Amino acid sequence: MSDYVKNYIYQEHIRVKHVVIEDAIEEICNMQQFDKTDKMLFTPAALFAAAYASEQKNDSGSAYVSYKYPKQNRSYTAICETDGRIRGYQESYTPPDSNAENILLIAGVKLAARGDYQSAVMAQDVEAATQAFFNNSSQTEAALRFGSNELLWVEYLPGHGNAASDAQRQKIRKELSDVIKDVRASEMKFLSELPISFGCTCSKRKIKQTIDTAQIKNLEFPLEVTCKFCGKKYSITEIS
Repeated sequence: MSDYVKNYIYQEHIRVKHVVIEDAIEEICNMQQFDKTDKMLFTPAALFAAAYASEQKNDSGSAYVSYKYPKQNRSYTAICETDGRIRGYQESYTPPDSNAENILLIAGVKLAARGDYQSAVMAQDVEAATQAFFNNSSQTEAALRFGSNELLWVEYLPGHGNAASDAQRQKIRKELSDVIKDVRASEMKFLSELPISFGCTCSKRKIKQTIDTAQIKNLEFPLEVTCKFCGKKYSITEIS
């Protein structure tokens, strides 16, 4: 299956973003030795990271998304470059007492020209957390729906969703809810596609910079370093 983020216009005032990722997720799961539960919990991060990266037009950089699950004591992070390369990993997570039930979502971008941005939200499930993040980060109304390996994201175009009253906002949300349940392909206009594939940005230079920044004393060379994203091994004989 081809992995992608496709962008459409629906009925001239609603943007539709359709994300499908299967092969890249399989590669990441194999690399990270994820079991079925890991894969299920990691997949939303990969889907949303790809969708978020595709939003960053005319800029090099990456989008990152972490879902932290308190009941499983696990955190899953996906990082997607604006050129479509995606990778990810899992870490242990111990929630504070105040967040013993809710999923914590941390998402942001690292962009060469515009700098970094990050936001964090909490909610009872993945879709609610993602929706809350979107509402906090955008000036338009939107709706999201996750599938087993796909994400459907619909939103009003800027200028159309800036409703002045609660009644207007409720009407917009009802329309978005109806659209996300039944998007008519014949009424969609294709805009663009971003191919998604497993890929890493590691290099010997970046590893040397990380070691140098950490200021670790009494290092014994050569160092054997393995990238946690792609498994590539590097032999470091000196830092300078």
